[in-house]
Amino acid sequence: MMWYFWDRLTPWNMLGGIFMMILMFLFWAVVIYFIFKLLTRNDIISKVTSGKSPEELLKERYARGEITKEQYEEMLQDLRK
Repeated sequence: MMWYFWDRLTPWNMLGGIFMMILMFLFWAVVIYFIFKLLTRNDIISKVTSGKSPEELLKERYARGEITKEQYEEMLQDLRK
């Protein structure tokens, strides 16, 4: 019975295995790509890459109530030095 399988092992049959390996590689590449995109999609990275100046970001933090007026003024002075 085993001789039947090995007798049919031709280059055309092996192309199916190579094709499946390529598809599996592409599948995992897509999965890893989307995981990377989800992990790097947070607010910090979007703020840094948004092109806003540090003073504008500081004003937004103050407007949202994340920092007090004293903290805002101190950080603003540090930025302007």
